[in-house]
Amino acid sequence: MSSGARTISFLSGKGGTGKTNICVNLGVAIQKLGKKVLMIDGDLGLANIEVILGLTPKYTLYDVLYRGMDLESVVTYGPEGVLIIPGGSGALELSKVDANRQKILMEQLIDLGSNLDYIFIDGGAGIHQDVLTFASGSDEIIIVMTPEPTSLADAYTLIKAITLSSANKEIKIIVNRVKSSSEGEDTVNRLNILLVRFLRFSVIYLGHIPDDIWVEKAVKEQLPFITRYPFSKASRAVNEIALKLLALEKKGTGFRGFFRNILERISTR
Repeated sequence: MSSGARTISFLSGKGGTGKTNICVNLGVAIQKLGKKVLMIDGDLGLANIEVILGLTPKYTLYDVLYRGMDLESVVTYGPEGVLIIPGGSGALELSKVDANRQKILMEQLIDLGSNLDYIFIDGGAGIHQDVLTFASGSDEIIIVMTPEPTSLADAYTLIKAITLSSANKEIKIIVNRVKSSSEGEDTVNRLNILLVRFLRFSVIYLGHIPDDIWVEKAVKEQLPFITRYPFSKASRAVNEIALKLLALEKKGTGFRGFFRNILERISTR
């Protein structure tokens, strides 16, 4: 993709929806289909992706920002060759990093992104400012929710915040831990009824992931369920979503467009 990688932020209205697990497994699935994928923890200072994959990287973004290491030296290889930028675990907030260090990091990310097809950003949960900032910078947004009424309400609140801060953003939905395919469709239909009525907005249903015992086993083993248990129902569902996402192929703006969009958002506050 000569125009740049597609940057996709994975968000959720609340914690506990399985967002990080889906982000990781979908990234691995797309990598297996011949695309180059990079994943990064959007919650800097947390190590969600690393925990899911059982990785213990020697270096993290902290080393790039404060110890002068090149970003390429920090990048870690994950399953099927996916690239991972470790956020590390600790109190690291990009918003508190001085402007010069931010600039150095941005320049290195832009160079790295030139050879990628997809950049997956595992954002935080809720409607915190950093979540909305990542949403504004991304080419696409995928919200992970579950069928519970509380999750639907939280997803609605998040979508409302995104539409108010980032006009014309297309939002896709993955419904996790459903008991049937109809439950996933019904959940998104109910969400869209609220969105159309109150916001004159609707989301795209990307697919569902069934409630599957093999997912829990893979999490405990710190391995992607799509490679550990490839014939599970959840793995088949993720592969279907990966194919659907590829079929919706769009031109990406890469890290350059990501940072441009973020700077535009900051300048209009």
